[in-house]
Amino acid sequence: MRELAPGLLSVKVSGHLSEEVGRAFPEFARDAASRAERCEVQLDVRELEGFDPAVREAWVRVVLEFRARISRVRVVSSKFFITLAARAAGVALKGMGVEYELLAH
Repeated sequence: MRELAPGLLSVKVSGHLSEEVGRAFPEFARDAASRAERCEVQLDVRELEGFDPAVREAWVRVVLEFRARISRVRVVSSKFFITLAARAAGVALKGMGVEYELLAH
């Protein structure tokens, strides 16, 4: 995880995200979002194998909290089930007015 510029978050994840590891991003994102008027997230999940349900719940909470500040989410995915989850997230985000791009390889 890194903040490339104020409000521009770049996240690359791999392996299986446990609840502990998965909660690190929402906390980082919450801190970054509180400092920026608009936020963009670039998420690379090509090496992600899976995640605990608590990870999804933590991410949903931070997205809902800062949805008015999120301008764009870009996801790069390569695995079938992870891509399906990313597509579902995209539907929800678009419904909130967030620009969403999924690049599936």
